[in-house]
This record gives sequence, C-alpha cells and structure tokens, in this order.
Amino acid sequence: MEIKQYTARYIISQFGNPRGFLGYLVGQAMAVKNRARIQWAVELLDVQKSDCILEIGFGPGLAVREMSKAATSGFIAGIDRSELMVRQASHLNRKAIARGKVELKQGSADKPLDYLADSFDKVLAINSHFFWENPTLSFQEVRRVLKPDGLLFVVWQPRWAKTEEQVKNSANKTSEQLSNAGFELTELKFKPLKPVTGICAIALKSASKHTRNSNSEVLTNE
Repeated sequence: MEIKQYTARYIISQFGNPRGFLGYLVGQAMAVKNRARIQWAVELLDVQKSDCILEIGFGPGLAVREMSKAATSGFIAGIDRSELMVRQASHLNRKAIARGKVELKQGSADKPLDYLADSFDKVLAINSHFFWENPTLSFQEVRRVLKPDGLLFVVWQPRWAKTEEQVKNSANKTSEQLSNAGFELTELKFKPLKPVTGICAIALKSASKHTRNSNSEVLTNE
C-alpha cells in the first residue's frame, strides 16, 4: 500500500513540477490534452497588441505561443518551476524569444516574483495555483506586479471533483483566496470541458483598495 501511495503522489507531483523522462511524457500529454482549456483561457484574455502579460506555470508553452502572436507590439513573460518545461516551452517559442518578444525562465509563485511592481497588464495562471504552498500570499505577489486596473486570470479544472457542486466549491475557495489577497473578483466563468468543468476566475487589481464581497460575484456559463 505504501508503494502504491508513493507512486501515486510521485505521478501527481509531476503535473506540478515535471522532471525526468516521466516529466517529459507529462509535458507532451499536457500539450495534447489541455488544448481546449488553453484556447479558452487565451480567448478570455482578449490579448491586445500592446499587452504585457505574465504566465505563471506555462508548461509546454502553448498559451505563450498564442499570446505572443496577438501581442504584436507587447511582451510575454513566463515562469515555471520545472526546468524541463522551460526547455520545452523555450524550444516551442524560440523564434519569439529570439525577437525579444518572449522571455521564459525557471521560477515559482511561492517566492517573490523577479519583476518590478506594476509591470503587467494581465497575468495568467492555468492549472497551477493549487500547487502553490500558500495561494493567498502568492496572489498578493501577483497583485504587486500587475499594473493598476490590471487583470488576473486563474483558469483550472478541478480533476478531483466528482460533482458540479464540488466544482463550485473549488471556485468559491479560490475566489476567497483572491479576495483575501486584495483582488476584486469581476467574473467567475464555467465551461464544459472533459473530463471536468473548467473554471476561470477573473480578478481586478483595482486602483482603489476596495474588494468586493464574495456574495457579489458575477457568475457566467459559456
């Protein structure tokens, strides 16, 4: 039983920090299986030509590639705790990196972000925040690097959820963390995806320090 539990924990950990040959396979699997979620996330960002965007946990780099195509006069930065994913995503985005339009490096939301305050118009985190040690503190650091009135997009699929009620519970938990970090939750979106409903929490770094109560959430289905 202990061996099975260790094996299960090791495999799960690969999705938070892919490494070794198994991590390579995980990266390839994420690139194939997560296309629908990534496409949805990029559509929600509504990337503008001059946008400066940070992605936390970029994995194989598919979202980075799509965002850099739209932000023709902007800049895309990304951090991922996995050295393997940095190499894989850097290869995928090598042309944009060579042009100075994309910068990818190893890093974690569990540590202070290596960016100046008020640097980004938007920040994107796909299926990564539940691997953070303290999401509320990490969200506070994300808020620091966002420009005033900048937006954070947290996109995830709670694959552990067995019911839609559990999906909503996951959404409410993240919404509370965002609120505690000083964000104003502007929208909470749900999208039917396989194998479980996708969630996107869109949060504003308001120029004022007002934070909306969770009861005022705007819920939309797509």
